[in-house]
Amino acid sequence: MPDQNPESTEPQPAVAETAPEPQPKPARKARPKVKARRKAVAVGARVKAKSAKPAGASRSVRPAPQQRVSRFVVLFRHGPAEEHSAEKTDADRSLTADGHAKTKRAARGMREIFPDADTIFSSPLLRAMQTALWLTKAYGDTLKIQVTDALLPAADPALLARLIASQGGRNIIVVGHEPHLGDSFAHLVGIRGSLRADLRKAGGVGIRLDESGKGTLEWMLAPRMLRKLG
Repeated sequence: MPDQNPESTEPQPAVAETAPEPQPKPARKARPKVKARRKAVAVGARVKAKSAKPAGASRSVRPAPQQRVSRFVVLFRHGPAEEHSAEKTDADRSLTADGHAKTKRAARGMREIFPDADTIFSSPLLRAMQTALWLTKAYGDTLKIQVTDALLPAADPALLARLIASQGGRNIIVVGHEPHLGDSFAHLVGIRGSLRADLRKAGGVGIRLDESGKGTLEWMLAPRMLRKLG
């Protein structure tokens, strides 16, 4: 007996799924001053790059102009040395045994009156170098001797003045000879004519230089006084 509600065996038509129609995107609003913003970002990036310091790298800095500073300079004459002779040149004349002993004590006295020395210059002649060595020992070997031809006996005092002005150190001892040291004293303090200081061997004179390089005499100590201080 046939079923009253037979299921249809006919294939059902396939229903195609239709994708929703794409909706139009809303129009973008124009960004105001885009170029200006991009420029600001670029400038900011450059500034950040310049200020960044990679680990372990040092930044190169343009050296600043040399500043004019005040200084204190001690002109110190070498100790008692050998007399002139045909056997030795002037450059090879050494301190005598007594000269070594007196210079050693005078150097200790210089340390007492001028404890803040940070620079020492010497003539290349042997007796000056030996004197400078006693000074470095008095300061506990903290000063390195710098040899310069600006302290040779016949050097122009203006060379020494320029050398001093170029230094980073502010408390300077120079070891040299007469009459050059006397002429250098006159040059630094602005004395004209025949007036000059006459330094005795292993004696010193202290000069304060202002920012312009003009000097003022602070003290002059004879060797005997320095030895008493030492």
